[in-house]
Amino acid sequence: MTKQTTATFIILVSSIITAIFAVNTFFLLPFQNAFAHHILKEIAVTERPMKISLEEPLLFVSNLGKPVISIISTVSDNVVGTINTTNGVMDVEGIIDKNKVYVATFQTGEIEVYDLTTKELIKKIPLPGSTIQFPTRLADTVLATSTVITGGSSIDYNHNNELLYVTNYNTDQVIVIDTKNNDTIVKTIDVPPHPMDLKVDPVTNQVLVTSFASTKLTFISGDTNEITGTVDTGISPWGIGIDNREHLAYIAHHNSPYIAVVDILNKKVIKQIPIGFEAQSVVVDTNEHKVYVSFHDIDKIVKINGNNNEIETVIQLDGRIPNDIAVDPTSHKLYASIKYSNNLWVMGPEAYSVNIPVVTKEPPILYVDNIIVDGQDVRVLSPVSMDTVAAAVATSAGENNIVSPYLTSFAILDSENKSLTMYVTSPDGGNLQIKMPKTILDSMIETEEEEKGNVTGSKFTVLIDGVKTKFEEIKQQQKDTTKEISVFIPKGDKKVEIIGKDIS
Repeated sequence: MTKQTTATFIILVSSIITAIFAVNTFFLLPFQNAFAHHILKEIAVTERPMKISLEEPLLFVSNLGKPVISIISTVSDNVVGTINTTNGVMDVEGIIDKNKVYVATFQTGEIEVYDLTTKELIKKIPLPGSTIQFPTRLADTVLATSTVITGGSSIDYNHNNELLYVTNYNTDQVIVIDTKNNDTIVKTIDVPPHPMDLKVDPVTNQVLVTSFASTKLTFISGDTNEITGTVDTGISPWGIGIDNREHLAYIAHHNSPYIAVVDILNKKVIKQIPIGFEAQSVVVDTNEHKVYVSFHDIDKIVKINGNNNEIETVIQLDGRIPNDIAVDPTSHKLYASIKYSNNLWVMGPEAYSVNIPVVTKEPPILYVDNIIVDGQDVRVLSPVSMDTVAAAVATSAGENNIVSPYLTSFAILDSENKSLTMYVTSPDGGNLQIKMPKTILDSMIETEEEEKGNVTGSKFTVLIDGVKTKFEEIKQQQKDTTKEISVFIPKGDKKVEIIGKDIS
């Protein structure tokens, strides 16, 4: 009795410590208002939006409450069409090059196929084993049978082999559908109990499946449709996000307060990122290597830097809880279906495009020209009080180059040191794009390059707070006399210096 009581006490203490650790971790996260992703728009959809499927330039939104799929343009962020289904929808997958939409309807035991253009139903695909019978005791000796119809819970499409993969939560199977052969089921694959989410990695040609009633992540070959391995990631694995450029998978869990980072090539967990509570959905912006994680019942989205797998910030949603999230790697917009509502939120970086006057470093301060600065969550600051130079700048600009005396940002040209300097700020990090005209370039390049007539082709170096930084040179038209570069600005106030030569 004493041993049993002691064991119970140890388990209880262990549970309390775990809970305290989770709460502490959660409250120590760097909560901020979302700088990198502000709410840009709320899109009205049918009530209870659920899962989201992105097939650029369209976003497909399933609705569990009503038999409707909302189709949204990611260009305009407006609803451009709807599909009326036979029942509420668990998941949806649009395949534009086949002009089809595949729908997992709730508890029908079928996948419905719709024509994307006409929005008409063209086929129903019965899922094997979806009718389940359970014995039910009516009395001490009398048994009756209850029949339950289950269905697909998650869908994803493999463009490599043109196969559609469907998880059936209650039959513990992945169903493989050949979309190039009249949408025929070609295989069923047994997986660990209650497969919850399924994602295709097109680069390694593997299908990843989480199983909710286990600790397993299952790997399926897209070549053979055979299981090639499993890995333990945590208790009740849920959502999957894949960075296919880095060959990494990010796994959320319902009962483990962390995100597991999985090396897809070697099928092993390489890191656990504590997030405090259970997570639900994970998506990855593969161009920026940013990972977004939503919670099961908390009104926040965690943003993780995929370059170092550290938490970057937390986007607060003011009482709204996401059901599912998706990210557009081109525009970097984040979409979230909101629980208990009829809204889809669009979040994205704040973009700025301004003409910044360039002035000389030494008095008398003269206006030289303007540079065009495009910033995503980056602003150019004034390094000194504008009151002392505004009149000189405005006067030097002349009537044909209007410069407001109330400008709060400008850049400084140092002809002696061949550099252009500006001060910027970014509360959460962002991209800065700078377009410099020939008048500025002439003052920055080395003499020998100028003699060669190699103004726009000359080498440049970018320093951020004195540290050499990688940048991208944006190609211009052949006769363009400007030079345009793009550089990532880390979080905080930074000094950006562009030097007209290559510094090794």
